[in-house]
Amino acid sequence: MKFDGGYNVLLEGEPATEIASYQKPEALHLPLFSKSLDFSLLLVEHGEEVTKGQILAKDPVNFSVPLLAPMDGTVNLELVERHVTLENLSSTKDSEVAHEDDENKRQILL
Repeated sequence: MKFDGGYNVLLEGEPATEIASYQKPEALHLPLFSKSLDFSLLLVEHGEEVTKGQILAKDPVNFSVPLLAPMDGTVNLELVERHVTLENLSSTKDSEVAHEDDENKRQILL
């Protein structure tokens, strides 16, 4: 059996021995569009406080795929066009995050 296509990725070097850590950014700019998704159903308002894992927007054409907040922060819809910008970022422990998705009656755990 032969498969056509796929990727042949050449890896160079070795894995790092230390874990890199980065400083928290001042803001996150989350696009409301991509090549295959368009998050046109916005579920947050300008100035709203959101928590990590909260649904910010959905793509109603593609099975209501959600755009989730990667961190806690304050929503700014005016800074960058067609983006949700999160400012005043803070972190939440993964075990503390649980959101209800009322439309589908399920709990989203992150």
